[in-house]
Amino acid sequence: MSKHGGQRETQADAGLIIVLGDVARADALRLSLEASVRVTHHGHDVGAALRSDRDRAHAPAAIVVFGPIAELSTLVEHARAPILSLGAVPPAGPAGSGETDAAGLFFASAREPDHARLRQLILHALATAERATASEEQPLAAADAQRLARILAGAQRLGGLQQPWTVAAHTEALAIELSGATRAYCQFFDEHGGELWRPIDPETTTVSAVTGLVGCVARTGVGLRLARADAEPDFTPSVDDPDAPASSGARAGVSLLIEAVTSPREQVHAILSVVADAGRPPFDEADAAALGVLAEQLGAVLHRVALRERVEASLRARAEPSAPIREEAWRSHLTRGASGDLLRVGARWPGALLLVVLALSLAAAVLASVAEVSRYSTGPAVVQASARSELTALAGGTIREVLVAPGAEVHAGQIVAELHGEREATRREQLAARWEAALRRYLAEPDDLATRTELLELRAALVELEAQLRERVVRAPRAGRLVDLRVEPGQHVEAGEVIAAVVDSGPVDELVAFLPGTDAPRIGPGVELRFAVEGYPFNTVAARVVTVSDGALGAREAQRHLGPGAAELDLRGPVVVVRAELEQPNLAVDGVALPLRDGMLGRAELRTHSEPLALALLPWLRRFDRAPASQPAGHRVESLAATKTETPR
Repeated sequence: MSKHGGQRETQADAGLIIVLGDVARADALRLSLEASVRVTHHGHDVGAALRSDRDRAHAPAAIVVFGPIAELSTLVEHARAPILSLGAVPPAGPAGSGETDAAGLFFASAREPDHARLRQLILHALATAERATASEEQPLAAADAQRLARILAGAQRLGGLQQPWTVAAHTEALAIELSGATRAYCQFFDEHGGELWRPIDPETTTVSAVTGLVGCVARTGVGLRLARADAEPDFTPSVDDPDAPASSGARAGVSLLIEAVTSPREQVHAILSVVADAGRPPFDEADAAALGVLAEQLGAVLHRVALRERVEASLRARAEPSAPIREEAWRSHLTRGASGDLLRVGARWPGALLLVVLALSLAAAVLASVAEVSRYSTGPAVVQASARSELTALAGGTIREVLVAPGAEVHAGQIVAELHGEREATRREQLAARWEAALRRYLAEPDDLATRTELLELRAALVELEAQLRERVVRAPRAGRLVDLRVEPGQHVEAGEVIAAVVDSGPVDELVAFLPGTDAPRIGPGVELRFAVEGYPFNTVAARVVTVSDGALGAREAQRHLGPGAAELDLRGPVVVVRAELEQPNLAVDGVALPLRDGMLGRAELRTHSEPLALALLPWLRRFDRAPASQPAGHRVESLAATKTETPR
């Protein structure tokens, strides 16, 4: 837009400056600027300057006026380029206002500024003209406006978050929503240590920034958009896509979009990246623009967090001299110099301190005798879909092809994987050729008993081979979502080996927990259980116990309840298998509902009983405790079930 509010009809030449006034100053200006900037001198000819200003091909980026000229007001009124008036009184505004007519001026000064400031003013005028030309674009499309509105709303929520892991989780969810990606990563960057880390679980996701495409963006601050990231030599799965499935073909054909999250001083605070699996459209310019805007908003949030930590650290450092230890005595104590009282202790402190200690001791004794503490049973747990069907290999062999990606929807009977069967197929073609030849002979001589017998034997062999070939195809037993895919092309499997599972497409509703076997007598159906997903220790989901195994089981025997998928669980000692029903299928994190998925690991916690605080602090007091023990949770549930009629669910 022009300074008069209308659309500019000419395209400004970003490297052209028109100078009016003293020719010596024009020559000096030409020498002080870069070679890419061209300076043209028009003397005092305002008309020539205005004609150049309207030239579509050579409109100037700025007009500089040295000293007074007769028609400065006319130039200010009609020129479209920004004007710098130096060494002359600026044109006056409305009569009686006492103000300068600044509508068409970029800068005006009655005295010519020094050399360095003049150069800065002209370079900023050129940059302003370039931005004005770039901003003359069409209005946002409806879809772009809606996406930008979602980014701004999400950024507003980001500004209210305090913990790094909540900022990262919210940012990753918003990035997936905006770009339609399969996975998203928000990795903070430690410039001094050269490390990238995700605050969800820093011990397991801290990686070095010296490798990978993400490491390259962290070091350069320049984003990347790649339609085939796996084809890049620098693509490092452990750094660029650590959450991808473990199968070798899971990262084939993935597209990658990476943006650097920087501070106003271009310091890289974090790296925001999204990944789209093969089969999904690669990221386009609109996705890159949206992720760039999100990175800008996140950069402002992280800059404020860093600045706040710096201010708080400074305030803590300045508050240290007010501590009770005298600074002079402490320095003397360290250097073993002159003696002095190390603490600032007044004459009234000992008596007051004794009274405070006695009061606190009395309050602690009363609290220990009255208050009660709860005891909890905790152990590993895994989210599991209630309707789960496993896919097994009907025959042994080598996987030739996997046709369905994990998480994809399948229908009943759909082929999920195929085993190599070239030898059986060749044998079938040979038998089919022999069967056709025997059939022709039989049709020519129907009474030939030997030909008829050969025809029947060949038919039986063909039927058997067809059955063998069908066994080399693994199909989905029912419609649903494919999960827990355990094979990849080239892998050998045995007959009856589980290769994947199919669960309902709806939300999961079951939790399997492995709690210590010593707590078995205190656990029963109906007891409330809390489940925390790995990475979100302070956000839990409620569940109700449905069944409990009859007795304590060993680690290997307990893993049979989940199959090979339970290998990642840390089971120690005898455990009881507890199956519970989740009260909701989502995990609430900072107001964002994150859906629970089949196979998610975490920790389950169940309250078993309570006891006085004194007994918890001093266990040897139990020998003097005559009060009956608190009734365990499982027994309370059983007593309620005995007095009430059970309602079928």
